[in-house]
Amino acid sequence: SFTADPAAVLNFGGGTLHLLGTTFTDAQNGTLSNQSIIDATNGSVTNVLVSGTLSGTGGLTFEGTAGQTVFDLMPAATHDSFTGAVSILSGTLNADMLDVGVSSNLNIGNTGTLNLTADTGGNTYAGNITGTGQLNLAFATAGSTLEIAGTDKFTGNTVLGSNGNKGTLQIFNGSFGNISEGAVGSSLVIGGDPSVAISGTVILGSNSYTGSTTVNT
Repeated sequence: SFTADPAAVLNFGGGTLHLLGTTFTDAQNGTLSNQSIIDATNGSVTNVLVSGTLSGTGGLTFEGTAGQTVFDLMPAATHDSFTGAVSILSGTLNADMLDVGVSSNLNIGNTGTLNLTADTGGNTYAGNITGTGQLNLAFATAGSTLEIAGTDKFTGNTVLGSNGNKGTLQIFNGSFGNISEGAVGSSLVIGGDPSVAISGTVILGSNSYTGSTTVNT
């Protein structure tokens, strides 16, 4: 296991960090200057915690063991502000919506799982979501709405209210497949927010949620 020194700063400049122990913890603020990789695929890594605030124009790619490695990207006090892409190729990533960047592109690989928490009230995510993995949307409070405003091509499984809180997913353009419920009565809204300057076509796959579906625009 590894815990970063309290006085250390861990910056990512585009290389690959190979983790060989069982756990990795970094609570320091850092800068992402390029797309960088955290590789935890050696078979023994179970948890990676990056709780410092990350800034910069770079992004992060996470790769772990499916069903075993859990990445926690959740700063305790402030939110991350980096603008690069986030990719979870395999393993599970836990993140608040504001900690993956409100405009960063998200990719969820076939054996990757993203547990994404929407904050209290309304949230607008302007990046693009792609991939074929698992997207679990948790709502901080019942009745919250998560707007996804990018041109999305996500064909994996999407679960609404995975933490038990009923909420609403609002989408504007792109493809979403296999939408189901973690909280009964969660809803889907297509279009309808004049503050989001996006229009297009929404393509839905096979779905099993029982909440309402509203097509506004």
